[in-house]
Order: sequence, then structure tokens, then C-alpha cells
Amino acid sequence: MLCFRLMARLSQSAATAANAQLRAKQVAAVRMFSGVGEVAVPHISRSKRSLKPTMPLRQAEASSFDDSQLKITLAYAVENGNRFVALKAFNQLLKLCAIEERKLTIEPELVHKMIAFFTLNVSEELGRAALMDTLELVEKTFSLLPAHEVTESDLKPLLQLLEWLNYSEKFQGIWTHLVEAAKEKNREFPQLSLETYNLVLHYFGQCGLVEETNEAFDLLVKASTPVELANGEFSTPFTQPPNDVSYLNLISSHISCSPPDLNGALAHFEKMAIKGDPSPTVPIFNTLIQAAGRVKDFETANLLFDTLESAGLYPNHFTYNILINAYAKVGDFDKAAKILDEWNNEALERNSDYQKPKLSPPTRVTFNTLMTMCARFGGSEEEAEALLKSMVQTVGVNQITATAYMDVFKRKGEELGVPKFTEGYNVLLSCFGYVRNMERMDQVYTEMINNNCRPSPVTFRILLMACRATLDLHRMEFWVAELETKFRYELDERMMELIAETLVREAKLSPDRKAVLPAVSKYVGQRNIHSTRLFNAVLEAHFLDDMALNSGKPLDILAILQVNRFSDHLYRKRKVQPSVYALRILLDAVERGLSRSREVVNPRGTLEEFLRLYVFLADKKIEIDDVLHAQMERVKVQLSQSKK
Repeated sequence: MLCFRLMARLSQSAATAANAQLRAKQVAAVRMFSGVGEVAVPHISRSKRSLKPTMPLRQAEASSFDDSQLKITLAYAVENGNRFVALKAFNQLLKLCAIEERKLTIEPELVHKMIAFFTLNVSEELGRAALMDTLELVEKTFSLLPAHEVTESDLKPLLQLLEWLNYSEKFQGIWTHLVEAAKEKNREFPQLSLETYNLVLHYFGQCGLVEETNEAFDLLVKASTPVELANGEFSTPFTQPPNDVSYLNLISSHISCSPPDLNGALAHFEKMAIKGDPSPTVPIFNTLIQAAGRVKDFETANLLFDTLESAGLYPNHFTYNILINAYAKVGDFDKAAKILDEWNNEALERNSDYQKPKLSPPTRVTFNTLMTMCARFGGSEEEAEALLKSMVQTVGVNQITATAYMDVFKRKGEELGVPKFTEGYNVLLSCFGYVRNMERMDQVYTEMINNNCRPSPVTFRILLMACRATLDLHRMEFWVAELETKFRYELDERMMELIAETLVREAKLSPDRKAVLPAVSKYVGQRNIHSTRLFNAVLEAHFLDDMALNSGKPLDILAILQVNRFSDHLYRKRKVQPSVYALRILLDAVERGLSRSREVVNPRGTLEEFLRLYVFLADKKIEIDDVLHAQMERVKVQLSQSKK
């Protein structure tokens, strides 16, 4: 009995020692990686510059280096989700192998994990540059796998990246290799899942490669069809049969080619409808309706639209938009307006019936399509006016609306020819303000007054916004006088924001040092401030005045903040939301003051106030960029060295 106990204790000690040894290797590898410890291996540099293989020292280090610790680091980082360490370790392994002119070998199990890890959370929204970097990394990792070790899980992210980047030759090359490899193994089809087949179909379909799409679809059908065995039974299919996404990609290949092959797409649609498994879906109907509109086959488009109901489906907002766009391109305003009315009525009916799927009402994009059609195909002024009024009451207007609307109405002499209502003039003012054409804004405003259209507060916000963009103080004062004296409006906080920002920006760019705070106070007065932008403008005005009027005196940041009721607004009463711009104003004031040899009063208290705001912003989850963070560090050093 004692012998058994001794043997058990010895085996337990051996296991503990083995675990400790493995853990020690991991810790040593991580320490080596971060430059800590006494491991005699090269440190992984943070520099992006490549290692120089011609240097004798690097050659000597590499030749005597055992890369096992780097591999342990790589595996440890992949397992624990540390992307930075994993990338550094992997790149260092590649560099060392390049120096020694040998091929890098990594266990296939780890390579599978690396591919999955490097492509985790990668999406098309990352941008082309990031996707190209990821593809390069995946290709390097993929090359470490022997051909017989490649799995579908490795192939799928690679194909997805190639699709996003539209690398047609590489994508087709991999697919051709998969098909040929299956033939070499006496298989009729590549053994892939339905999801991967659909990925291939989607890429070929959107590229309009009809032949390749049909070939991939036929292989999918074979992979999902049971085969009769010698004993009369049927084999289990390797993958699931084609679904509605598969058919959509197949149909899209005929639509995406040039010219669109509507008959070929309809042939697949007919087979799908007859088979009934799967049945056609709304996206498939939308694709075919759009194709019919492109070739101006409105009979087929309307027939497909009417078939939706008999198929037990409901058109969505894409369906209606597709039809309206089709009619808009040929200038058939009556048909497009009729579809728009049907859409509105259908949305009201379905959104009030909980048993039917909801339908989004027409959007600004739809109305702009019709407005553009009016401009392009000579629509009447009455049609454009009716559209504009409807937009103002529902979805609102933008610059596209204004541009198309102005194209409808021909300019005759000094009259702009717009309908005589305030919203119409506001659209024109927004458009001219966007391009900073102040003379035309004067003309629109004058005509507006002459036609007895009363400007609204929105009108004056548009005018003041243009003044801020052009720093036109003269026009700003004129329109504020019109607003307050002639039309008896009061300045709202948004208007005060625009006025204060205009005054501050003009003072900053002016070569003459002048006080700006009295001008700002003239409009803001003693009003309670709730707007962050207005608060920042008033704060900046205080510091600009201090720089202009007290250039030879010490800089008292805390006194300025007290006058501005900084703590009351931000911390105590919480009237104003904190912003990064406020911190930038304070840091700029200190750096400008110190650059002009001005001493800072109470530098320690000033630094504490800055840190308080910095922490406050961090607690509010407000992001502080690297530039501002670096400026904060500089100011901390400057204040700590200040004498006063």
C-alpha cells in the first residue's frame, strides 16, 4: 500500500514539474518578447523597418537561435486572444527564417487556429487598406499548411477576403484548383458546405460570370443529391440542397452580365417556381423587377409585381423604389407618382394591421428621384411644387432637393420663379449657403420679403450658418437686426452658437488684436447656457481677450475659469455636456501664454484643473485622440517646470 502511495506521489510530482517547466517556457518567451529577463535571444523590435540580414551580429544571433520560444509565444498569444503579440511573434519568425534562408514550419493545428484568429471580426467595413493587410497575413499563414491539411475552415476566410477585395484572378484560381483537386481524388464535386458554395456563387453572380456560376451551381446540386448505391439504398448527401440565396446568386449572374440576360434569369425563376423548394423570395422578385426596368420591359416588371400577392409575399420598400426608379429613368412621371401613392396607402394599411409585415413609407431618396426626374424631363412647376410641399411636411429636404428644384424653375430676370411660400425659399437659401454664394442669398431674401413671405426662425438659422462659414460680420449684424427688430423673434441658443462662433473665428484669424468678449456678450448677455458649443465659444472668447489685453501680465487660468463659471456649468449644475474642445482651448491657452514668456499663476492648481477635466471626460467615455493626449503631456511638463 505504501508503494502505491509513493508511486502516485512520484507521478504527481513529475506532472507538476512538467507543468512548471512548460509554464516557465511560456513566461520566458513572453519576457523575451517584452525585453524582460535574461533570455539570450534577439528582442522583437517595435520598429516597422525590416531587419538587415547583412549585419554580422544579426547573422550570428539568428544562426544560434532556437525559434521554439517564439513559437510558444505565438501559440500562447493566439490562445489568449492577444493579436499584437501574435503578429509580432509571427513576423519575427518569418524574418528570422528569411535571414537563415530556411522555411518556417509550424504545426498544422496551430496554423488552423492562426487563420481563424487573424480573420476574427474582420468585415468589409474595415476599409480596403486593412483588408489588404489581413489578406497578406492570411496568405502567409495559409502557405504554411501542407496541401492535405487544408480544410474548408481555412479556405472560407481566404475566399471571403478575395471577394471583398474583388481579386478575380486569385478567387477563380482557388476555385479552379478545388475543382481539379476533387477530380484527382475521383470526386464529382468539391466537398464544401452550402455556405461556402453560396459564397462562390455570390462572387461569380455579382461579377456577371454566367458560365462559372452555372458550373458552381451544378456542382452544388451534385453535392446535395443522394446517389443510389449497389444495395439499392441511397447515400447521404454531402451538403444541403440549394436554398433561396443560391438561386438568387444564380439569377443575379444573368442580370449582372452586359447586356442583362432577362430571359436566362426568368428561366431559372420558372424552374424555381415549379419546383417550389425553395420558393421565390421577395429579393428574387426585386432583382427580376429591377432587371426588367433596366431593359425597359415594364410589362414583365408589372407582371412580376402583381405576382407577389399570389405567391403569398408582400412587396417591401425596395420593390417600390425599384419601380419608381425604373419609371423615373424614362420620364414617366404619372406612373412613378401612381406607384408612390400606392406605396403610401399600402404603408398606412400594413402598419395599422399587426398581422401583416410592416412597410417603411417613402423616404427622401424616393422624393428626390421624382424631383430630379422633373428637372431632367421638363416636369411642370406645379408637379415640383407639390413634391416640395409634400417633402417639407414629411421627410424634409436636402441639397439634392434644392438643386433639382431650382432646375425645374427657369430663371426669368430678377425673379427666381420659386413658389411663394417660406419653405421653398428656405430650400434655395440652404443651397446657396452650402456653396457660400452670399450675393444670391441676398437676392433670395429680398424676393422673399417682396413677395410677403415671412421668414421663419429656420430662415435666420440658415442665413447665420452661411455667415459663420464666410465670417461675414456685416451680413450677420444685418440679419440679426432684421430678426429682432423687424420680425420680433428672439435669439434662440442655436442662433447664439452661430453668432458667437462667427465672432470668435473672425477674431482668431484677424491680424489685429482686439477684444471679442464684449461683442459676444452683446448677444449672449446673462442668459443661462445649456449648449456645449455656445459654452466653448464664450470660454474661448475669454482667453482671446486675455491674450489681447493682458499680454504682459501673468496668465491666470483659474481666474478666467472662475469668471466663466466653468466648474458650475460642467461639474456642479451639469448644465453643459463636457467636450474635448474645452480641454483643447485650455491647453492652447497655456502653450500660447508660455510661448510668449508669460508666467502661469498657480501652475499646480492649473494642472489639477486640467487633470480634473481630463478624468471627467474619460469617465463620460468621451474619446481623447492621440494628438490631444500628447499636448496634455507637453503642458504637464511645462507647468511642472513653471516657476510661479
